[in-house]
Amino acid sequence: MKKISIHITKKIAGLTAGLLAGLTVISCSDKLDLQPVSSFTADTYYQTVSEVNTAVLGVYADLASGNLYGSNFMPIVGDNDQSHFGNRAGDDGDISRYTIATTNTYLPSYLTTLYNGVQRANLILQKIPKMSQYSSGTVTEKGNLRRYYGEALALRALFYFDLIRLFGDVPYTTQYPSASDNSHLPRTSRDTIYEHIIADMDTAVKYLPWQSAISNYEVERISKNAAFGLAARICLSAAGYSLRWDLKTGSGPSTMALRADSATRVPQLYQKAMNLCDSVILRGYNNLNNSYTQVFKDYCQDLYYPQESMFEIGFYYSASITNVSGRIGTANCFTINGSSKYKAGNNYLKCLPTYYFSFDPNDTRRKLAGTWEQIDATSARKGQVLGEIGIAKWRRDWCLSGTQIDNNQTGINWVMLRYSDILLMYAEASNYVNKGATGKAVQCFESVRKRAFGVAPYGSKPASLIGTTPTDYAGFFTAIVNERSWELGHEGWRKQDLIRWNLLASKIAETQLKLYNLTTAQGEFASQPAKMYYKYDVAQDTIGFSTTTFGTSTTSFPTGSSNWVTDLNPTFGASGYTPPASFSVMQAGRTTYKFGYFAYGFVHNKSEILPMPQTVIDSDPAITQCPAYLSN
Repeated sequence: MKKISIHITKKIAGLTAGLLAGLTVISCSDKLDLQPVSSFTADTYYQTVSEVNTAVLGVYADLASGNLYGSNFMPIVGDNDQSHFGNRAGDDGDISRYTIATTNTYLPSYLTTLYNGVQRANLILQKIPKMSQYSSGTVTEKGNLRRYYGEALALRALFYFDLIRLFGDVPYTTQYPSASDNSHLPRTSRDTIYEHIIADMDTAVKYLPWQSAISNYEVERISKNAAFGLAARICLSAAGYSLRWDLKTGSGPSTMALRADSATRVPQLYQKAMNLCDSVILRGYNNLNNSYTQVFKDYCQDLYYPQESMFEIGFYYSASITNVSGRIGTANCFTINGSSKYKAGNNYLKCLPTYYFSFDPNDTRRKLAGTWEQIDATSARKGQVLGEIGIAKWRRDWCLSGTQIDNNQTGINWVMLRYSDILLMYAEASNYVNKGATGKAVQCFESVRKRAFGVAPYGSKPASLIGTTPTDYAGFFTAIVNERSWELGHEGWRKQDLIRWNLLASKIAETQLKLYNLTTAQGEFASQPAKMYYKYDVAQDTIGFSTTTFGTSTTSFPTGSSNWVTDLNPTFGASGYTPPASFSVMQAGRTTYKFGYFAYGFVHNKSEILPMPQTVIDSDPAITQCPAYLSN
């Protein structure tokens, strides 16, 4: 399938200096202010269809903000059973390891940007039906306006979904405010918000075009296919566990629980999620790229395989236009020295070695989930220590040469929805609805595994590699929990999955024990090698390792080359190779070694959401704090 390169974000970039500044509707003050603060006149805006299109692109721009997916969302991804922020100091590290204070500066930036997106969408939804072109324009004008209306609905739903998964129950409004409106709104039950945004997605899919009908395969804009999948994700979260407390009194305790109407509504939501995913599957347009690795190379090189990549948040690297690029491929890339020809990979968000070793060695996804390599200032590759294994899905050495000029910013898109997620959501929902795995659910599940192991039709490896799929409810659910982790690793959904399954606390505890066993050579890691050997092939620009599989003792000199590093003396430099480090031991008190910081502050029935910023609580009496954070 031909890959088509596009840059919708060039359109968004052009808006930055003018329209986006004029449309700012949430101030960055010390309160949650829902009133508009810009000087433009809402009553006279949107005279043409082109103006509406520009405004919709402005809503997409909020998703790409550095306050969200452009950069500051990275800590939200960290410290689950896949990744960690190490001992990184500052507000981002505090969010990742659950030591967050109500004064954390990231909190108001999340709220500000998410509500900016909500209010921009509200204005579009308020104005479009009043335009003359909406009812009496040309066929093209009416069709475009309905598409933009559907996009605005879907985008508003996504902003509210992020607000819920970050803060729980939040203020809810669908009206673009006037200066006289009351800007102090109380928290609304997330169940109520979920019902509204699910209904919005139902309306949106009526107006949105199918992905195959969109000119140039605009994966940076929401299609009908993507809306079905995003709605299914929302339904599964609405059906799952979340942190709840008494909203009427604002008192505790806060407890992970299902919704009050779970006996009737949860089965309906799983059924709906299954049907939504099935709508995409039956359409027949989407499929899996034959190569899992190629999916992520394409992201790094601005290429698109729209049959698998269904929706991406668009970024565009430009040295002259600011606020249109992101830090994907720097903050979540393995260590690359900024003086190298590739520019920096900062490795802030790291792969946990326990996650790396959870993969079958034959699983092609493992080498992207984590890599033992790093790149030095001379652009040479060398080995990495245990606590610094980097993520290799988004990487500077794969980027186009013209974009490798900045140590922080890239034009790599953030993937929001892939077709493999549709297949796994269908399998999960079907398992719940049918109380076990149906033939179609197994087929969807195994399609993902076959691609991962190179089994037909994705390769020629033996089918036995994927193992036997359990079909009982509990067994298949456990398989789904694992497969979603391996398939969607570091893509931003693991923590939300574990929360909705009420597994975050147990998975963190399980991972902490595994990390301790790993660094002290106990339990399943009792036979780990004390050293890892590596060598760098200058001509091929590749690095080789003696072993990346624990349980295999590596105590003798590896065969085949005298260039393997064999000495742990830090001054060793024979043949230009740097010695590998021995595996470090977790320190007592969790104060010095990076694994000791992993999820250090996690508290069950508290840390599943973020607190409201203290400035909002102090200035807006209508909003109460989650009781678990009242002692902060």
